[in-house]
Amino acid sequence: MLFPTFTSYLTSGTSFAAITDVTSNINSNYNAFVAEVQNHTLKSIQFDVNYTWAHALDYSQNANTTTATTNWLNPYAGAIANYGNSNYNVPNRVVGWAVYKLPNFVARSNWASYVMNGWSLDDSFSASNGLPVSITPSGFNSTAAVLSGWNGGGDAAYIPISDAIRLKYPRHIVDDIRVEKAFEIKEGYHLDLLCNVFNVANHQNVDGLNTTGYTFTGGTANASTATYQTSLGTTSSTNSSGFLFTPREVEIAAKFSF
Repeated sequence: MLFPTFTSYLTSGTSFAAITDVTSNINSNYNAFVAEVQNHTLKSIQFDVNYTWAHALDYSQNANTTTATTNWLNPYAGAIANYGNSNYNVPNRVVGWAVYKLPNFVARSNWASYVMNGWSLDDSFSASNGLPVSITPSGFNSTAAVLSGWNGGGDAAYIPISDAIRLKYPRHIVDDIRVEKAFEIKEGYHLDLLCNVFNVANHQNVDGLNTTGYTFTGGTANASTATYQTSLGTTSSTNSSGFLFTPREVEIAAKFSF
């Protein structure tokens, strides 16, 4: 697919570098299949496991709360030129949890019950394909281009290539475990001791990739040299996205109910 190179500003008495046209006429398509297995009937264990297959497509629209410029490679072309897999497309996702309450070993009247009884183990697990990542350019594609980017329009969004060779984050896996000990002090008074371990396997969840695929150099009025960047696709950060992906963390807490 060919895209023009922008070599001049829109001039109407005054030159405009960019005009933001805020519209709400963009559609997206989402198709999914969900399968779930759950059990809440057993006394000692409850669990739920679900799998989602999905495919999300859109027109590269802005999903932020503020306006954005240069989302489209050619704002004068039809919207279909930007149609493809969404930035939020996650083809496969598995989520599950289980709660296991250990049986009471000692009668409540025995002091040993405070140590042996009231234990439970909770586990939550999720795994999914990584989100797609657009390959971006750097620099000017010709000396005649008014701005940087693939087509001189100042766009840093992506290089128009097939989705088949689009970058993707590695799969994301998170497994959290909670060990809980409950004490019933007397009727209406309860003490819970909790130990939460987040990302118990300390799995490396990549949340940052180097996305610059080509750098334009040696530009002329007609063209420039696009140099491939060997850092493309290399990891720039892991487990650093706040509460979503973190290194292994251990939390110890107590809760008193009355």
